[in-house]
This record gives sequence, C-alpha cells and structure tokens, in this order.
Amino acid sequence: MARATSGAVSRPDRSIFVGDVTLVDPRLQNLRELLIDLSRPGVCIVLGAGASHGIVPLAPRTIAELALEIIRAQAKGAVPILTLEQRSIADEAPELLYLIPKPRELPLSAWDRFLLDNLTEARAVLACSDLFSPRKEIPPPLIGIYDVIENSSGSIVSFNYDGTDQRQTRFPVIHPHGQRPERLADPLLGPLARELALDYGCAPLVNWHLPFPEDSAIQARRGYNEMLRAWRAASSVVLVGYGFGSGMDRYSFEDFGKCIRVGAHVHVLCPRPETADLCKQLESTVSRQRHGFRVRDQPFSWHAFAEATLRILEQHGGRQISHCIGHEPAFLRQHDCR
Repeated sequence: MARATSGAVSRPDRSIFVGDVTLVDPRLQNLRELLIDLSRPGVCIVLGAGASHGIVPLAPRTIAELALEIIRAQAKGAVPILTLEQRSIADEAPELLYLIPKPRELPLSAWDRFLLDNLTEARAVLACSDLFSPRKEIPPPLIGIYDVIENSSGSIVSFNYDGTDQRQTRFPVIHPHGQRPERLADPLLGPLARELALDYGCAPLVNWHLPFPEDSAIQARRGYNEMLRAWRAASSVVLVGYGFGSGMDRYSFEDFGKCIRVGAHVHVLCPRPETADLCKQLESTVSRQRHGFRVRDQPFSWHAFAEATLRILEQHGGRQISHCIGHEPAFLRQHDCR
C-alpha cells in the first residue's frame, strides 16, 4: 500500500480540503509473482548491461574518455606506432572498431588523433578488457543475492564481461557472447600477458562477441546454444537490465521468442521507461508461438532490488527469497529509499 494525496474537495464554506488516501501500489502483484518465481526451481536469470550499471561504463562519452586514459597510460609517451598497413587492416580487428567509433561520437580534437595513432590490436584488446572490468569494488548485495535465490535446475545467462557472475558458485553461468580474456585475469599470467601485449604487440587470445550487431555466426557459438537450451528448460526467465542490445541482439531476441516453453513466466527487471517497450516487444514475439502471452514488468534497479531482498531477510530472520513473500510493501519501501 502507498500513501498519496487526494484531489481537492470543496467544503460547504467554499474552503478546499486536500487529504491523504491509501492507494494500492501497482507494482505489488508483479513483485509477488517475481518473488514466487525466484523461489521455485528452474529460474533462468539473464544479465545485461543494466546489471553492471555503476560497475562498468555504459555511456559512449565515458567509454571514450576511459579508452583515451587507458591508451595514454599504455603508450607511455611513445611515438605513433600504428603503421599505414595496420590502419588498412584495422577493420578486421573488432577491438579497434569498438574503441575508435566511440570518440567519433564526440567533437574531433587532438586526443582523437592520439588515440588512433597509438592504438594497435594488442593495445585495443587490453583497453577493451580494462573497460569491461569493474571500475570499483563490486557491491556485496550483487553477489549475495544469488545465495538466497532457488538454484535447483537454475542458470545464469550473462551478456556481460564484468565477471560479477563468477563471484557466486551456486548457479552455472552461460556466456553467449563470450568472456574477457581469462589469461589477463589470472594473477600470475596476467601481468606477463599484459607485458607481451604492450612491448611485443602479442594480443591475448579472445573469444568474445563485442557489443556490435549480431550476425548469423553468433548461432554457431557453443555458449549461444547453451543459452537456448537453458531458455527451453526454464520455468521462468528474469531479464535483469537486458534489452537485447537495443535491437543489436536480433538473433537472440528472435530465438528467445521461439524457445520459451509453454507455462514459463518472463519478467523484465529494469528501471522505467525501458521496461514498458521491451515488455510489449517480448509479448509480441512470444505471442506468435503462444497467444495471449504476458510479460511481467518489474521497474526495479538490480542493485536496489538485491539490497532490499537481503535487508528484508535480515529483518525477518529469513534465509531464502521465499521469506520475502508477504512483505512486499516493506520490500518496496526498502527498494525506493535506495
């Protein structure tokens, strides 16, 4: 329930009275269904960029500035080292293509040229890996939330490279777009791999699909097919800050509509206004297979949702997210104050 102000009421003496009324928060019913589904076996949690908000950069300007900062630190004042031949084949290196267009969204200046002149494929791989790495300590609730969700027959599908999903061990994790280079994250081999990349131009091996539009080759990736199997088996799917790349993940979107089984519930957990349009799009694509399909709109921040969950459990002595059921009004108050 939520308190709100009533409309103005005219009194007989022509004065105006504005009083309080009790309204039903429209989020309550969908929230209860989400808590129930997160308490049942077979939940599939799909993590997108929104789940990394505040941990890794999202805005093009932020990405461009961080790319420049990283390349400057790696270049160490060196003279331009990208040869004409390397420039001519740059289109074949996705890491270069990912970093270079970002500054072009900003007004051209001297640092744009510095970035281009000092960017090699090896340095671009390092820069991308650093950009996708958490820029600060991962908030504990983003890890602890997985300890209270029912994990039987469950899975996590992560379209992110931040590694947050690797901090938990209860759910198997599927990476349809690949991961950051594992060697760079190794405490022993990481520094050596970075040194080889900077001093000798040896780019670490990568197996990622960078944030570009998907093409048909994506469907041949092992992680992608593992994702499809997880969607077919899921009793419910919770999309956390994931909107299918705002249209770039076209194949994933189409296959999602084909794979969701009859009876499965789908939740879109992301702050508004993004949720409304995505819910309609998903209902449209799934309804081609199942008439009248409904997607649950969950207008919550993942970080605040995790904090509210753990706080409610702490207050009531619960250990599983099922113990939050029945405390939805208090849950919403906890979420909204964060």
